[in-house]
Amino acid sequence: MKHKTLYDKLHSYSHRFYGDKTPNQVIYWTRRMLAEHKVKVRKYIDKTNTSYSILCVGGCYDPTIDDGKDIEMYISFNENERDKPFKLEESTVKVFIDEVFKTLVHEKRHRYQFRQRGNNFGRQYRSNVEDKTLKVQLEYYGDNDEIDAYAQEAVIEMRLHGKSHSKEMYQTLFAKTDPVVYNRFLKKFIKYHQKITL
Repeated sequence: MKHKTLYDKLHSYSHRFYGDKTPNQVIYWTRRMLAEHKVKVRKYIDKTNTSYSILCVGGCYDPTIDDGKDIEMYISFNENERDKPFKLEESTVKVFIDEVFKTLVHEKRHRYQFRQRGNNFGRQYRSNVEDKTLKVQLEYYGDNDEIDAYAQEAVIEMRLHGKSHSKEMYQTLFAKTDPVVYNRFLKKFIKYHQKITL
């Protein structure tokens, strides 16, 4: 499915989210919105109450899941919003569905990568930095599959918002520490920039 077609299809559900909604209602309509994509949607209650309502969307692709739903999406709600309805304005719903779209495209890319390799995992990137937190970040974002998926996500962010946090992050992490990774990201970014229309 083309990016624009998918984007429009997800946003055709916008009106279902407007107004006063409980977390369970948001989860219900998100599941309906993603049903044809075989995505498992889970509610995550953030007990620290630091989530920005439903704007926090996360996801993962797990090829070991056997039930046909190998992409999982998580929507975070603050503990104090566990059962209470809250008002969703049109602008909030747009941001939320944009985040769902970006996450879905990212995880579908990982599914494609895994299948293209004959259902095998790719090589992992290794970093020699001493700082453990930075090392984890570099090894995650330096992975070839992540470079590819985040380059695609960066183009989507540029199309939707005129700037990209993903692109800025790759520049910050790799432009000086590992220019090879940064250049690999930029090449992918240019490739997707020519292919993705929104």
